[in-house]
Amino acid sequence: LPERSAALGAYLIQLLQTKISVPGHSVEIRGRGLMVGLEINKASGQPATELVLEAVKQMLHRGFILLPEGEFGNVISFTPPLIITKAQLAAMVAALREVLQ
Repeated sequence: LPERSAALGAYLIQLLQTKISVPGHSVEIRGRGLMVGLEINKASGQPATELVLEAVKQMLHRGFILLPEGEFGNVISFTPPLIITKAQLAAMVAALREVLQ
């Protein structure tokens, strides 16, 4: 399980780095294994809390459970189960990309 978590986590981080951008905002991705966070800040450096909360809400309507995390609630937290597939991760990132555009 640790090896699977590491491999899928690396895949998720790679997907997020190549597929996710938020116009007018800075994005930082970090994580370990399948515990990954996507921090979003405004161009001014202030936390994009409202954007993250709306994105989490929209993703829930699409069937994906993500959580707002961090001191300011501007980090989208990914903590999928270890049985998740690459296809499911890719579908989630594609949906998140749509939501954040």
